Amino acid sequence: MPALLLKTNGQLDHVGGMTSCMVNAAEEHEAANPALLSSLQKHAAELAALPPTSPTRIRTAAERLTEAATLPPLVPLFGTLWETPGIAILAGDTGVGKSILAVHVAHLVSSPTPELLGLPSEAMESVLYYDFELTDRQFAKRFDGFPFSERFIIGDTNPVAEDAGVFTFEHIVADLHRTGARLVILDNITALAMKTTADADVSMGIMRGLKRLQNDLGVSSLILAHTPKIMPGIPLSLNHLAGSKHLSNFADSVFFISKSAQGPHVRYLKQVKNRTNEEMPGVLVCELGVAAGHLGFTLVGPGEEGDHLAAQSEERVGKARKESRAPLKSVLEELPSLLATPQPAGKLEAALANLFECSARTIRDRLKEISASGGAYVTNQDDVLCSVEQVGDGRESRYCLRPVTGANE
Repeated sequence: MPALLLKTNGQLDHVGGMTSCMVNAAEEHEAANPALLSSLQKHAAELAALPPTSPTRIRTAAERLTEAATLPPLVPLFGTLWETPGIAILAGDTGVGKSILAVHVAHLVSSPTPELLGLPSEAMESVLYYDFELTDRQFAKRFDGFPFSERFIIGDTNPVAEDAGVFTFEHIVADLHRTGARLVILDNITALAMKTTADADVSMGIMRGLKRLQNDLGVSSLILAHTPKIMPGIPLSLNHLAGSKHLSNFADSVFFISKSAQGPHVRYLKQVKNRTNEEMPGVLVCELGVAAGHLGFTLVGPGEEGDHLAAQSEERVGKARKESRAPLKSVLEELPSLLATPQPAGKLEAALANLFECSARTIRDRLKEISASGGAYVTNQDDVLCSVEQVGDGRESRYCLRPVTGANE
């Protein structure tokens, strides 16, 4: 009897419900064991008396820290733009190259490739990529012959399925069990919502489900979404996430890919949310093109978003004309007082940009020329001839004046 009952009710996920069903079956069974029936009835009564499970956990702050110490560390999948375990959203306008970038990210995390656009990845595992955008012919036209790994698994609409127009979180769970993947790329959530009458509710349901998978199983997801039409010259922000800004509440990272005013093939990536680290500074500039017969991106380098926005007013045009107001000689004249003590690169660039009414990038270029070997010399406040040096790398670098050896002997 117990084995038969367990098989009958094996799909129940609530112990109390299972016990209740077993009791009912035992009562209806002609050969029911009276002792077994009594035991089951007693157990059902005990379960019914238990308080309901609370949806919240109660812990002290110290207990939370202790449990956090046992969790796996964050691992970069696509630099800090997407980490595991975590949920990231990649948004962009139609035709900007979201899907092309997402396919290369999928290749990055499923192969020994160490980086993409200068952003590292420490993963090499199966990724489940849902493609609800491209047909087979379109995918082949873009990537035919590309050396994809067997770990790169693609899911798309099954044309013979009875519910081909419906896609839910439960489908994702089933496919993860089928493939063994723990990385998901969804292209794209806004298109999926249009396949049902629930619209935003469908998207929110999927995001809530992916968050549960992240917390319970360490599943990491990259979700593609659209941006609405944006007026030229407007910097990207979370407000430009199409569909529902509430989607970003479930995300650990949100970043955009956008077209640049510098050329038809120039793109830039901008991160607008990072729950665990500082947001990526500035933007990452790249160029869309064909290499080895495949569509992809090549890295140009870091930049500032303002340099890639189309001018929308006379004020911006006027500011561009003021770039010539930061000649080397003028910048040199300001350095002795500004560098009386060493200064962080960002602080010095901001001060000079404000003084000359130009962009920080223009000042950065001037300082690179000045600090280059043999670039230029200045006299400090003690009338000592000095070179301008940049110490350190990236955001931690500092500028200082270093006396030129033997110059005053």
